[in-house]
Amino acid sequence: MLKPLWQKDARWRNKFIGNTRLTIGKYGCLITALAILTWQRPDELNAKLTRNNCYNRKGELDCAQAAKTLSMSYEYTNIPPEIDCIFETNYYRAYGFPQHFAVWLFGPKKCILNPLTGKLQQNTYPIVSYRVFRSLHRQAELVLVGAGVEDEQV
Repeated sequence: MLKPLWQKDARWRNKFIGNTRLTIGKYGCLITALAILTWQRPDELNAKLTRNNCYNRKGELDCAQAAKTLSMSYEYTNIPPEIDCIFETNYYRAYGFPQHFAVWLFGPKKCILNPLTGKLQQNTYPIVSYRVFRSLHRQAELVLVGAGVEDEQV
């Protein structure tokens, strides 16, 4: 099970996203959601993504570049995937935040890990889109097993 992380955690809430003055605590739901999926701390992941130029000047994450940096594949889709992933909602648009991101936990219970609360909860957000990150190493393992070479060392 993935571990919930709170974007307002004192350890990283005041860290700047990329080379901006935007903080993880206020604007870091996407980076925190990605940290949840990759089992990393948001501040450490942010530093790695900043070093690899994964943010634009506004602090927006280039998900394809982030996936490449993390040795992952990336897919943007409007179709609910059958895998844990990040989803986007426009729920907070009226409050000045056009997007919010959280982790969608695939399964019948429709639960999410919400970086805004740092908790596991039932999803009540309208979903606009999904951001699917997959480990390239895990995909290689699955391809090898599917090819009938499960006894070989990878």
